[in-house]
Amino acid sequence: MTRSIRTRLLFSMLALVVPLTVGAGWLLTQVFGNRLVHDIDVTLREEAETIAELLGTQARPEAVGELLAHIATATDLESRKYILITRAGAMVAQVPDTASEALRSGNPDLRIVRYAAPDQPLVVTIAVSAAAALHAQHRLTSLLAFGIPLVLALCALGLALVTSHALRPLQDASRQLDAIGGENLSARVRVRNTDDEVGRLVTVLNRMLDRLQHAVEELRRFTADAAHELRTPLTVLRTGLDVAQSRQRSAEEYRAALVEALTATDRVCRLADDLLTLTRLRDRRRAEERNGGGRRRNRARAGGRVAGGPSR
Repeated sequence: MTRSIRTRLLFSMLALVVPLTVGAGWLLTQVFGNRLVHDIDVTLREEAETIAELLGTQARPEAVGELLAHIATATDLESRKYILITRAGAMVAQVPDTASEALRSGNPDLRIVRYAAPDQPLVVTIAVSAAAALHAQHRLTSLLAFGIPLVLALCALGLALVTSHALRPLQDASRQLDAIGGENLSARVRVRNTDDEVGRLVTVLNRMLDRLQHAVEELRRFTADAAHELRTPLTVLRTGLDVAQSRQRSAEEYRAALVEALTATDRVCRLADDLLTLTRLRDRRRAEERNGGGRRRNRARAGGRVAGGPSR
C-alpha cells in the first residue's frame, strides 16, 4: 500500500533520529558513569599518596592517626572510607577496625585503590563505596529511558504538524484540480506563495490549464467550422436527391441531378482531404519538435563531454 508523503517523511526522520538519540543517551550514561568513577579513583589515589608521604617522613603516630581518621570520616565522596596500611606484608594500621574485612568482602560497589611507595616497602590501600555514583548513573539512565521516548513522541508530533502545514497547499491544489472539468476549464488553482516550490508547481499547472483551454477552444471552433462547411454540400446533395426522386423525370434531368450530386460529393471529399492533411501536418510538426528537442539534448551532452575532456 502506497503511503502518503507525510507518512514516508515522518518514518524517514524517525529512522534517522531514533538511533542517534538512543546512541547519544547511551553514550551520555556511559561517559557520565565513567567520569564519576574516575573522579573517585583520582581522589582516592591522591589521599593514598598523601598518607604514604606522611608515613615516609617518620611523623608522630598521633599525627598519622589523626590524618587517617580525618580522611576516613571525610564526606567529600559521600561515603566512609576504608584505609589499610601494610609494610612488607605486615599490617601497620587500619581505619576503621573493620577495614581489612571490608576490603576482603568482595563488595562490587567498593572502589579500591592500592598505592605502593616507590622508595619503601609500604602499601596504602584505600577504598570507598561508589554506590552514590552508581545510583546517580542509574537515575540518569532512568531519566533518559523516560525522557527519550517522550522527546521522540513530541518530535514526531511536531514533525507531523509541520509536514501537514507544509503539504496543505498541495492538498488544496489537488482538490481544486480534481474539480476542474471540461465544462469549467477557465477555473484555476489558487496560488498562495509564488516563491516556494508548491507555488511554482501550481503556477506551472495553471499555465498548462491555459494551454489546454486554448487547445480545447480551438478544437471547438474547428469542429464548428468543419460542421458548417460540411453542412452546405450535404444539404445541396440531399436536396438534389429528394427533388430527383420526388417524381418521374427525363434522362437529362436525372443526369443534371447526378452531376449536381457529384459536385457536392467532390466538395465533401475535398473537405475531408483538407482535414486529413491538416491533421497530418500537425502530427508531423509535433514529431519534428520532439526530434529537434532530442537533437538539442544530444548536442548539449556532446558539448559537455568535449568541454570536460576525453572520458577514461
